[in-house]
Amino acid sequence: MKTLMKRSVAAAGTIFSIPIFASAAYAFNEFRRTPGDQISYHHTLYSIYYQAMTNLFMSKLGSMAMQQFKKDCEDAVNVNEALLLKLLDRCKNTDYGKVHKFSNITSR
Repeated sequence: MKTLMKRSVAAAGTIFSIPIFASAAYAFNEFRRTPGDQISYHHTLYSIYYQAMTNLFMSKLGSMAMQQFKKDCEDAVNVNEALLLKLLDRCKNTDYGKVHKFSNITSR
């Protein structure tokens, strides 16, 4: 159990320390390469770190969405039919749904 805890702490430390070092290296490199009149002194290491963590999170989120999209594309007919039936079920009690008898529709 202690080994698992140590590994978890080490992994968490790695997850947060890599963006810190990458952010610091990026900030240092940008500061060094940017002409003096174009340097923004409003950015802090925290703001750069926050941006790096946001990019990391959004990249992971985008990757997961792309995997789901590719999975859905393999079975597009059934995915679209399920979505259609879900929308019809959600709208069956509206005035429009009652007029067009959405509650009676059970397949495409």
